[in-house]
Amino acid sequence: MDLRAQANADFRNDTDDGVVGWFDERNDNDMREMPLGRRAFHGIEFDIIDPKDNARRGCIVLGAKRPFAPRATVPVGRACKSLYLLHTANGGDPVGWFTARYDDGSHATQYVRVGREVYHWFMPAPYEANAGGNKGEKRGNLLQAWNGPNKLYTNVGFSLYGWNNPHPDKTVAEVEFVAAEGASQWAVLGLTTSDTGVQLPVSPVSYGIPDMWGCAAVVYALLEGLGGVKDTGVAYDTALLAPRWSASGVTDAELTVHLPASNGYVTYRYQRKEDAIRIEATSTADAIDVQVLLPEGTTAGGVTVNGDAVEFDVTRMEQSRYACTRLTGIDVFVIDVALGKDAAAQ
Repeated sequence: MDLRAQANADFRNDTDDGVVGWFDERNDNDMREMPLGRRAFHGIEFDIIDPKDNARRGCIVLGAKRPFAPRATVPVGRACKSLYLLHTANGGDPVGWFTARYDDGSHATQYVRVGREVYHWFMPAPYEANAGGNKGEKRGNLLQAWNGPNKLYTNVGFSLYGWNNPHPDKTVAEVEFVAAEGASQWAVLGLTTSDTGVQLPVSPVSYGIPDMWGCAAVVYALLEGLGGVKDTGVAYDTALLAPRWSASGVTDAELTVHLPASNGYVTYRYQRKEDAIRIEATSTADAIDVQVLLPEGTTAGGVTVNGDAVEFDVTRMEQSRYACTRLTGIDVFVIDVALGKDAAAQ
C-alpha cells in the first residue's frame, strides 16, 4: 500500500525543518541507513518510501504527544486474507492498535504490544519479553525484518508482523492506526495486503525451553537423553554419541551442540529406515563412542563407517539394546547400522 500521503516523519533526526525526525531525539541515533524502495523481507514485499522523493516524509510515526501523529488512516479498498506490517516501537507497551474498517461498516481491531506484534527499534533482539513477562516466547507471526548500524550504534532495526484478517471476504475500506496513551511511539514503515493467510518462515531455533529453574533439566533431557550427545572429556575433545530417537518414534532428526567459548561441538543427522539406521556426524572430538539405540525387536546385522565394515558390540543397557563402536580422528563419519530381527525377541 502507498503510505506517501500519510507519512509524517523522516528516517533521519538531525535536521529541524518542521518534519518529525524519526523519534525526535535530535541526534544521529536514527534509521538513516535502512533500505529504501521496493524490498522483500522474509518473502513479503513492501514499498519503503525514500524521504527525498516525498518532502522528507518516509514513514508514519505515531505518538500521543506532539510532534507525533495520534492516528493515521490508510485507504485500502480491497479484500484480503492477511495484512503485513513493517513497523517498530520506541518506549512502553502497548504502543497502540490498528483497526481494519470494512465497506459494510463493521471493523476488526488488533492491539500492538511489544514482543507480541512488534519489536523495539533500538538494539532489537531475535526475541524479547512478551507482555506476560516470559522471555523467549517465539511468535510465528512476528519476525525481525532488518538489522543494521547507524552513526552511533551497531544494531537498530524493524520488525515484520502478519495479521490474519478475520473477515477475508469483506472489502477492507481502510486501516486506521492509533497511538496508545503514554510516552511510547510507533513507526509504521510499510503495509502490504495478501490473498493468502499469514505465511512466514519458522526459525529452526527453538526458544520454547522454560525460563530459570526448569531450563537446565529440559536441556539435559533433550541433549544427553533423547539427542544422546555427551561431553566425556573437556570441550568435546572426546564425546559420546548415543541417539535414542527410535524410542520416541522419530525417523529423522538433526542436532548440533556447540560450546562457543571453546568452539567444541558435535553435530549429526539421524535417519531411521525399515532395515537400517544412518547417522552422519562430525565433531571436534578426537574420539567418539557411538551407541545406537536399536528399535524394539531388532538387532544389528552389521555396522559400516564411510562404507567400510567395522567391529561393533551389541550391548544391553537395562531393557534396551545398543550397537556400539568407536570412532577416532576428526572427520565426517557416515555410520550405517543394518537392522535385523532379534531372534531372542520372537
